[in-house]
Amino acid sequence: MEGSLYLAFSALLVSVIVWLLNPFHKLHKFLNYSLRRDGGMRTDLPDGVRSFNNMPGPKGWPILGDMLNFLRKSEFKEIIAELKDSFDKYGPVFKRNFIGTSVVYVKDPKDIEVVIKADGKHPMRPPSAVSTAINKYRKSRKLPKVLFGLDGEEWNRVRKALASKMLRPKDIRDNLESFNGVTRDAIEHMLSVRGADEEIPNLEEELGKWATESVGTLAFDVRVGMYDDPPNKETVKMIKSSSDAFSLMGKLNKGWESFILNFMTTPTYLKFCEAQDTSIGIGQHIVDQKIMELKKAAEDGEALSQDQAVPLLTYLIMKGELTPQEINTQSIGMFRAGVETTSTGLQWLLYDLARNPKVQEKVYEEVTSLIGPHGDFTPESFAKLTYIKACVKECLRMHPPAPDWARRLSQDVVLSGYHVPTGAIVVYSNYLSGLSEELFKFPLEFRPERWLNEDLGKVHPFAILPFGVGPRMCIGRRIAEAEIYLLATKLVQRFVLEYHDAPVGMKSRLLCVPDKPLKIKFIDPLLILVVILIVNPFGKLHNLLRQLLKDPKENLSDGVRSFKDLPGPKGLPYFGDILNYIKTSSDFNRLLKNHLENFHKYGPIYKRTVIGRTEIFIKNPTDVEAVFRGDGKNPMRPEMIFRAQREYMSSKNLPEGLASLEGEKWSRLRKALAPKMLRPKGIRENLHNFNGVARDAITHMAALRGIGGTMAFDVRVGLFDDPPSKETKKMLKMIKAVSDGFALLAKLNSGWEELLHRFMEPPSYRKFVETQDITFSASQEIIDRKVMELTKMAEEGKQFPENQGELYEYKNDTFQS
Repeated sequence: MEGSLYLAFSALLVSVIVWLLNPFHKLHKFLNYSLRRDGGMRTDLPDGVRSFNNMPGPKGWPILGDMLNFLRKSEFKEIIAELKDSFDKYGPVFKRNFIGTSVVYVKDPKDIEVVIKADGKHPMRPPSAVSTAINKYRKSRKLPKVLFGLDGEEWNRVRKALASKMLRPKDIRDNLESFNGVTRDAIEHMLSVRGADEEIPNLEEELGKWATESVGTLAFDVRVGMYDDPPNKETVKMIKSSSDAFSLMGKLNKGWESFILNFMTTPTYLKFCEAQDTSIGIGQHIVDQKIMELKKAAEDGEALSQDQAVPLLTYLIMKGELTPQEINTQSIGMFRAGVETTSTGLQWLLYDLARNPKVQEKVYEEVTSLIGPHGDFTPESFAKLTYIKACVKECLRMHPPAPDWARRLSQDVVLSGYHVPTGAIVVYSNYLSGLSEELFKFPLEFRPERWLNEDLGKVHPFAILPFGVGPRMCIGRRIAEAEIYLLATKLVQRFVLEYHDAPVGMKSRLLCVPDKPLKIKFIDPLLILVVILIVNPFGKLHNLLRQLLKDPKENLSDGVRSFKDLPGPKGLPYFGDILNYIKTSSDFNRLLKNHLENFHKYGPIYKRTVIGRTEIFIKNPTDVEAVFRGDGKNPMRPEMIFRAQREYMSSKNLPEGLASLEGEKWSRLRKALAPKMLRPKGIRENLHNFNGVARDAITHMAALRGIGGTMAFDVRVGLFDDPPSKETKKMLKMIKAVSDGFALLAKLNSGWEELLHRFMEPPSYRKFVETQDITFSASQEIIDRKVMELTKMAEEGKQFPENQGELYEYKNDTFQS
């Protein structure tokens, strides 16, 4: 009797609540749903399979089930703690009932494998407060559903249209040039806002800017203006509203609002609608602009192939598988979701790398082995990345973007020995499984190597599902991962990352985000010795100290003093005369004055050491003669002089020039050039050309550099044309680039930039690369024109006049174009 009264009272209480919120039709539907018997019960179970009724779990209240307990726990830490306690109490599988819905929680990846194999053609996500809010909003605005909110055949149709673009690695690699540009801008902007403490204020916001530009490039092939000065106001507004929308969805997904939203609007839902209106409105403006560009291009006869690396929006229009409104909806949806997912994932990865310097050093070694200390990725080098991919996977294990993974069963299955009926919801905790000692050795340690070999134990393929799995895997996964690989590697290439604050926890904002701002230091490796000491004490430090501290082997004749006794400034331990070097070497007058003072102080010869490099300064010509006589067959220049030139040529896959070559390669090229370049007769035979240039130079007084073109190529490059032609303007630009390039080389060979260049890309190097690009491009055009002229002469049977100082005939394959 007492139990019946209790049941009746509970039912009445729930009925009254729902009646007040949304009377009549929803009340009727609600009661039918709440009081129905589970039609999935079976009595004909195989031996050893236990009934669903016997599955353990909290009993909860009549009708309501465990709903009140669920509504009471709204914080991420509380939810995770209760889930862990439940597994400890009930075992690897247990169930909870929420007003007529059975939810089964599993922690064995073998059970997830069973669920995935039973998924069918159209896997079903269970309804959630988030999907309810999104679908409710879109219905109120008469907008098509985004992919996340679709199911069945409609989901399959839209998914197919998107998947061939979004999940194709080739498209990501083909867009690397655009991504590289965004990444360069991001790093430059980070440098501009970095504080004196070497931290980037509001790192989350900065990574949001990068993600917006990066995803915008892939989705629409547009730069949305985050790095403009000032930044594009509308785009900034869109970022904030998108971030707010995710936070509000996280709030709607827990607590009492997650339940009430089924029957009425809530304060959080109304704020969510405002944020959606703002971000979708601005996103629609970007889409509209791009569509206008495409229409204009089509009108101008510009054809696009589906094999081209085109943005998502263009691709969907070309394919024609979705309606215009669906194209707009999915493009904007992918754009906004991609920004939040990518920036959050990168936050966690930078945090993990900063706290694990040995791992960071391995990432640096992988990057520099592929593209050097300052290069950009090509599709080929990008495809060879392995260690950073393992780092991202390990980061996702410890900090999954989605705390759990869920499916609604489309058929009966057996999980951990229990029968589970069709329609039940199965939940797997990414967070708990990632930190499980049963699934991972040393689960609290960041060890990317676990994904590269089996030394740390074989990992079950379904142990972690950060992006889901199977047909409903996150469709933006490939893009998000590629963007994270790119910026993370470039940041490690450029900075040493450090984190010295208290450990960071997680909170749920729909995605799992840091529970406080990340105070990561982005350190320029000028004090690289200290960093090496922390990062790799037994490897690079050993080699460097061996170079710094080694004693040269000496077999001295009578009257010859030891190298150790050579006078010179002592400087600091290990760093040597670094402070004086930085102060004087970048200014010629200060440098000259410093040398004169040192010669006066130490005599006609002295030595100076700067971070392991020892230089000897002499002023006696007889000492110079001794050096020349000891040069050997292939004299060597100091490595630092042409470091920038070598790196540039290597990054462009170009052979080095004579000035930067050493050894046998230098000797071979020198021998090939010397007969022509050092022959006075060749210069005298070109006097008629030089005279013409000289007359024009005196007339115009524009530039004396025009003389070089007649000697090298037997062409007048047009510097004195009036009016200047298009080619002339290019040559004038090249002349400036050559001059600027020499000035930048001087900067890169002195002062702090020269020291910095041993370990990272100094500011002047980027500018130097730009000058070289201009110089090589313009020079190549002249060479190509002359080669065509020579080819035509050869085809017509004409002899090449040997007295011209033009391009060599390609005798004996000495030179190749």
